Amino acid sequence: MACQKVAMVTGANRGISFAIVKGLCKEFDRDVYLTARDEEKGAAAVKALETRLKPKFYFVDVEERRAFSHFTIWWLKSTEELML
Repeated sequence: MACQKVAMVTGANRGISFAIVKGLCKEFDRDVYLTARDEEKGAAAVKALETRLKPKFYFVDVEERRAFSHFTIWWLKSTEELML
């Protein structure tokens, strides 16, 4: 069983992180999650990239201690394949 890899970029609704998501979507043959603490700005960033690329959006407030745990639990529940 192959390990499923994903990329998660925080604060990616603008700047360098936005450019990283764009590059990953072009080069990384896996899911790329654009995360942002502002849902409207995150959704707008995904929409701007969706003309050619297929990033996914997940709301993450990096100031909340459990934000990444929540993402991990959500992702584990949404995937069929997991290798530990």
